[in-house]
Formats: sequence, structure tokens, C-alpha cells
Amino acid sequence: KYRFPTADEVGDGLRATLQDLKARGETLDCITLAGNGEPTLHPDFLKVVKAILSARDEIMPGVRCDILSNAAHLDRPPVIEGHNLLDARYMKLDAGNESQFLNMNSPVTEVGIWDVVRHLPKLKDFIVQAMFTHGRRDNTDEKSVVDWINTVKRVKPLSVQIYTVDRYPADKKIHKVERSLLEEIAAALTD
Repeated sequence: KYRFPTADEVGDGLRATLQDLKARGETLDCITLAGNGEPTLHPDFLKVVKAILSARDEIMPGVRCDILSNAAHLDRPPVIEGHNLLDARYMKLDAGNESQFLNMNSPVTEVGIWDVVRHLPKLKDFIVQAMFTHGRRDNTDEKSVVDWINTVKRVKPLSVQIYTVDRYPADKKIHKVERSLLEEIAAALTD
């Protein structure tokens, strides 16, 4: 029953915020579309992106506009188009096979790893973000890491960022991965 703001409402809200910042002599490094969840869930995502870029260009031209996305809705051409209008695309991909994808992401829509893999190459230079965790949702065993590396090689991102949980997750059975293991995973990917 959630009512998404219209593209005009988003653009007007951003315009007002940017005007206020500019009046105080402040600027931004980047405007990041992240939403309260997944920004591409908005039914008029492309219109929203265009409204954001219009407000940015009018008030603070040159400020970057990026997106953090779970890559689940790339089967919709307007979502691809909207992504490709932005300056940078950070796409979540922390699994390399279907069972691990379902385990790590618990999607509520009919999307699987191969949907994501099939559509990611439609994006201009994108960056993969991968979260590694221990516990109930553990993707650090050798098979999971090898499958993930093979999937990353297949989609050919511009770069890859790996990380782990930094705050206590809602699920108390998910745990942080030690930095040394993240470095091992990064080295394996680089090799």
C-alpha cells in the first residue's frame, strides 16, 4: 500500500534541497539513488532518474549521480535506460550459483542469479559490490567463492568492491568476515 512519490515530487524535493545547500555555500560530491530498499522498484524509475538529473543539472551541474542497486529489475528496459543515464552503477552480486543467490538475497520476486547475469552486460561500465558473511548466510566456503569469481568474470564489471557487515544485522545469526579472508577473496579474484 506504499505510495511512491511521483517523478515530479522527487525532482522538486531534490531541487529544493540543492537550492538550500547552494544558498548556504555548500555542494555535494555525489547524489546517490539508494532508496529505502531498492530504487528500481519505483514504477516510473526512468522518469525519476530524469527528474533527478534535471534538478541536478539546473542547480548543481557536474555533481555525480550514482545508484546502488540489487540488479533484480534489469529485465525492464526503462530500468536499464535509467541506470545508463547515471554516472556510476553499483550492482550487488555476492553469489555465483542459484542456491547461494537465493540464500544470500532471499528475493521476494521471481528473480534468480541467471536473470541478473543475463542482464548486467546491458549496463554501461558497472561496479560489482559483493558482501561476504559468515553464519546463516555464509558465502565464504571455497565452492561459493570460486563460483562467485567465475560469475564476476562472466559479467565483466569495470571493478569489484567486496565488504562485510559493518553494523549488527537484523539477523543475529549473520556475522562479520575477518579482513584477512576478504583480502584472500580479493587476491583470488585478481589472480
